[in-house]
Amino acid sequence: QIKARALEWEGQSIENQEMVLINCYEKEEKILPGDLISVRGLLSEPQGRRNPGCFDYALYLKSIDITICMTATEIDVYEDSGKGTLQGRLHVIRESFLQKLEQSAGYETAGLMRGIMFGGKSSMAEDVLEEFQKNGTAHVLAVSGLHVGIIYGFISALWPWKKRYLFAGIVMVFFFCYMVMASFSPSVMRAVFMVALHLLATLTHRRYDMSSAAFLMAFVMLLRNPLQLFHTGFQMSFLAVLTLSLILPIVRRIYDGILLASVSVQIGLLPYTVYVFNYLSLAAVFVNVPVIFLTGIIVPAGLCSMAVMEWGDSGFDVISGILFGLCHILTKL
Repeated sequence: QIKARALEWEGQSIENQEMVLINCYEKEEKILPGDLISVRGLLSEPQGRRNPGCFDYALYLKSIDITICMTATEIDVYEDSGKGTLQGRLHVIRESFLQKLEQSAGYETAGLMRGIMFGGKSSMAEDVLEEFQKNGTAHVLAVSGLHVGIIYGFISALWPWKKRYLFAGIVMVFFFCYMVMASFSPSVMRAVFMVALHLLATLTHRRYDMSSAAFLMAFVMLLRNPLQLFHTGFQMSFLAVLTLSLILPIVRRIYDGILLASVSVQIGLLPYTVYVFNYLSLAAVFVNVPVIFLTGIIVPAGLCSMAVMEWGDSGFDVISGILFGLCHILTKL
């Protein structure tokens, strides 16, 4: 995805910038974010909904700021400048980690870790991805507030000192880098923003309100791009927060056990998931508890393996072996 400035169109000068999605089928180019590239190809408008009730690809692209597509016939790196940018460096770290994990723990583990840690599903087998979707556990493959909450809790547990401004600064720098690696997913941006408000409330000794923080973030995101309202990730992310705020207290009057949060979220998301995915999973309430528990171990273990990646193969191989076992259990579950 590139931001391009069209200089001329049908003999008329154009000054606006647009996001363009480039599809390249001829050869694989090692392109980093920040590189200056030269592309030749055919521009086209993305197709909208072709049948009633089906997926609207054009609306989806607009919800992530993309307005036009291109099928590339030639693509070359004009200037190798991506390595000098933060986004390019983080891209290299992410891909190096996944490549090394694939060599150590296998293709399936690396593909699942790409989905769990960074939200990329391209390396996952179709049947495995379909099982996650049908069982109502696909949310662990779309980097969400769950992942941010797990990482936030993990960093807090590692920080033995008083959590003041230095802690808040380190946490926010880390989460900004994580947002870049996760391609600025709407759910990640929502969760990170809420963590920032929680830290600010703690430092200023003010009360933190989850609903107010969530809707403030929704307002800010929609100001930037109102069409994000039609993005499935945006809808599910904020609907989950709304559910926890409104339905959880009602469910607590009837049931107050280990499945409380899972039951509440599933009740709130049930009409939405049935409408969007045309599927109802009765096992979702029960299977989400062990899945979330395993994810709570996999995500910190993945971060630890990224941290020790450059220190030596022995430590990385030990953690990758653990990740292989946990991912295998998760898939079988």
